[in-house]
Amino acid sequence: MKKMTRSERGYMPKAPAGKTQPGSVDVLQTIIDFLPSGVTLFDPDLKMIACNEQLKRLLDFPAAMFEGGLPTMYDLAIYNARRGEYGPGIPEVLAQDVVERAYDMQAHVYERTRPNGTVLEIRGEPLPDGSGFVTIYTDITERKRAEQEAKRYATYLDTVLNTLPQGVTVIDENLEVALWNQRFVDIMGLPPDLMRAGVSLEEMVRYNAEHGEYGAVDSEEKVRQVVDLALRFEPHRLERVRPQGQTIEIEGRAMQLEGKVAGFVSTYTDITELKQVGQYEQYRSHTLELLAGGEPLPGILDAIVRGLEQLKPAMLCSILLLDEAGRHLGIGAAPSLPDFYRAAIDGMEIGMGVGCCGTAAFTGERVIVGDIATHPYWKAYKELAARAGLGACWSQPILAAAGQVLGTLAIYYREARMPAESDIAIIEQSARLASIAIERSVAAKKIRDSETLYRLLTEGVSDVVWKTDRDLHITYISPADELLRGYRADEVVGHHVFEMFTAEGIATVTEIMRQRQEAEQHGMQGSSRTFEVQHRCKDGKLLWGEVFSTVERDAHGAIIGYHGITREITKRKQMEDQVRQLAFYDALTNLPNRRLLNDRLIQVMAAGKRNGCYGALMFIDLDNFKPLNDTHGHAVGDLLLIEAADRLKSCVREMDTVARFGGDEFVVMLGELNTDKAESRSQAEGVAEKIRTLLSEPYLLTISRDEKKHATLEHYCTASIGVVVFVKHEGSPNDILKWADTAMYEAKEAGCNLTRFYDAKD
Repeated sequence: MKKMTRSERGYMPKAPAGKTQPGSVDVLQTIIDFLPSGVTLFDPDLKMIACNEQLKRLLDFPAAMFEGGLPTMYDLAIYNARRGEYGPGIPEVLAQDVVERAYDMQAHVYERTRPNGTVLEIRGEPLPDGSGFVTIYTDITERKRAEQEAKRYATYLDTVLNTLPQGVTVIDENLEVALWNQRFVDIMGLPPDLMRAGVSLEEMVRYNAEHGEYGAVDSEEKVRQVVDLALRFEPHRLERVRPQGQTIEIEGRAMQLEGKVAGFVSTYTDITELKQVGQYEQYRSHTLELLAGGEPLPGILDAIVRGLEQLKPAMLCSILLLDEAGRHLGIGAAPSLPDFYRAAIDGMEIGMGVGCCGTAAFTGERVIVGDIATHPYWKAYKELAARAGLGACWSQPILAAAGQVLGTLAIYYREARMPAESDIAIIEQSARLASIAIERSVAAKKIRDSETLYRLLTEGVSDVVWKTDRDLHITYISPADELLRGYRADEVVGHHVFEMFTAEGIATVTEIMRQRQEAEQHGMQGSSRTFEVQHRCKDGKLLWGEVFSTVERDAHGAIIGYHGITREITKRKQMEDQVRQLAFYDALTNLPNRRLLNDRLIQVMAAGKRNGCYGALMFIDLDNFKPLNDTHGHAVGDLLLIEAADRLKSCVREMDTVARFGGDEFVVMLGELNTDKAESRSQAEGVAEKIRTLLSEPYLLTISRDEKKHATLEHYCTASIGVVVFVKHEGSPNDILKWADTAMYEAKEAGCNLTRFYDAKD
């Protein structure tokens, strides 16, 4: 077959069978059949010369394609295109593209993912003499999966390493850094350009030594010592204090690979804060013990200053107190500052730019001066500071809980220096301790000064002023309580507050205490509460009091007692009850009116939603009531309505509701009957029959003929009753009332003195 030009290329027929050199082809076939990959061999006209069984299996070619001779390149391409091997497109066009590329006889390597997920590596290579080309198809699915797993593992490892709070390095057996995280670079303060792939331990140690990381040492000698030690690959743990004051814990462990040392892993943990916390807690605990023991203010301030200087011996500290006018600072404690310096700053007037302390007290903000000699705030005090040997000053305002400035806490260094984060934390916390001590001292003075005035004020008011300890035992009560409840103060002080309340009042206070305790467990501190509670009087009477209660706390926020005011509100409560009675109850029968009935109906429906029980509502109309009204007047009719209301109440449970709907119409509502509708209907039917029977009994009504004579009138009056049994999903409250009213009219139309049920659709 002659080679076709590009313009003549088209569909390639199958190669004719039987015209080959049997010996050479058989040898070639035998060779490629033993290869693990699929193999094809095409001549320059893209006729297949040979292929192996692995190819057919890898590409799922049917046996029929190879019957009657080997397929052409186009045969294979069109088959693949039609089954989607090359993706979307017109199969004939896709197949022709494959054939066009194959005619170029160019070496190529690419990967193809088959629709079934198999990944093939396809390598094509022209034969040296230009007589065709060979293509090898290798299944690399597992290799690709392994590569992806390795890549995912590397991503996981990188993510874990860079989220660790510790720095990490992996150094191989040649003492080259194979792996590190950013935290290591940050903790050790290394430049980014130093950390690169293959950087040696020797280079890192040399950099650290030359930058003072190990103190004043010979750099090369230090490198030799560290390298010699590292080559032992022994576990080690040590602490290093960096020049900036950080304390780093370094821990190393050797790595084993197939029983041989493969390097070591080291972790670098910044424990500066941890070590300072331990030391600071001792200092803080000592200060709090002095506060709890009632130590005078000068002693506590001196302990704070000396404690700070022990935490960091390079510090010199002072506490200055702002006077009552808020204009001048006086010495509170400054044991380590020279006498002449203390004398110079005692009485300093605060203002902007008046040193660190004068400025901090004036602005209420922290002032950091790293170099006193060059800072404008110290222009007027530069010579004084130089004489005292002071190079840096950081001043923190001491603030009261309400925010006003009480004084300043200052830290001095003899050399120029800026604070680290840990320094800022210590100065803030120490200023807070000083604030507690100062406020406690001020509060104690105010209490002493105001105690007499307090008693005079409380003993002259009509409201009861009281105080209790944390366990609610009364520690003070004003004379107004004796006027209100009849008890003298000596009969109340020392007793528990529950002794003055009713059982309901005790329950109210207990619930308030429970709510406060629960809130404080969640970090929410309440201060004041107002509530109403009934009080017991000495003569046995009860009165209502409105109590305004405030919590008293110590310096740590713990509750140490309560104080407040109690005002009598008995008349107000009575008026509120009267208003409620008029708003929700019928004035004649004292039964619930329509408004209260509607509220209770909603409650019964809500209960049914929770427990699945049916309720029942009865609409009741008196059959023979109008003739009584017309003949004897409304006053006599009212007597019958009152009697009918009493009879209705006697027919139901205490939990049920009897309401007057208007005129001679009543409503009875039964709640929580049964979860079965038929059983609930039966229960409602029994109650309705009891009501109908009782209401039909004669009424004996006593009426007045004139001022002296009374007569008894006997009247018969039956009732027509409409009943609806309902549950949560059966209509609205208005629907239920309407259905019961409809059933009642059916009873009327059927002859009165009857009960009818409204059968609502489920």
